[in-house]
Amino acid sequence: MRKKQDLVVIGGGPGGLVVASVAAQVGLRVTLIEKSDRLGGDCLHSGCVPSKTFIHMARTAHCARKGVREGLLSIMPDIDFGKAIDQVERVIDKIQQHQNEGLIQENDAVFKQHLDRYKYFERYPGHSQDYYRQQCEVTLGRLERQLQQSAFLTGEHCRLADIAIFPFIRQFAHVDRDWFYSASYPGLQRWLDYHLTSPLFLSVMKKYPRWEEGDAVISFPE
Repeated sequence: MRKKQDLVVIGGGPGGLVVASVAAQVGLRVTLIEKSDRLGGDCLHSGCVPSKTFIHMARTAHCARKGVREGLLSIMPDIDFGKAIDQVERVIDKIQQHQNEGLIQENDAVFKQHLDRYKYFERYPGHSQDYYRQQCEVTLGRLERQLQQSAFLTGEHCRLADIAIFPFIRQFAHVDRDWFYSASYPGLQRWLDYHLTSPLFLSVMKKYPRWEEGDAVISFPE
């Protein structure tokens, strides 16, 4: 008998991410559905945040022009729409840095649940290992779409979400490396390889020979 999900959350905005996280933490089987390639919702990317940023800049420009008319300023400021767009992007990027937490919540509450079942499918006989892998692929697909647009999960720089999620993708790939590296996830494969070969990771994961009685003492850190 096929098991059904207890909860399907439609929309990966702030509300959806929190609901999915809390539901999974209390033991429900959760699927999170987001139509776009980016978590955060319409409010962040095309609604509230961009419009309110423009309104704030318009008020600033209005005050500056009013200052000229009232003699406080001597030069009427020009409006540079390109710079206004850049400011909107900076505001979105700043908020997205906080939404690293949302990506991490999805990873911890949803992906981790499916990953455990994929790794230890013998303990969960309700479904096959392939089934649990397919559940993991919902998250993999979302990450892949994001990594097709940028070098890292939330932009062009490595941030908290990348560091927090990387160990779990590493675990997933380790279950069946041949399958993972032959699957259609070039962005995710590139991203994983970047972390696996990074000086930071290599320094942390340095391999030591097995210590035997009589060997020289090894002190940590060296």
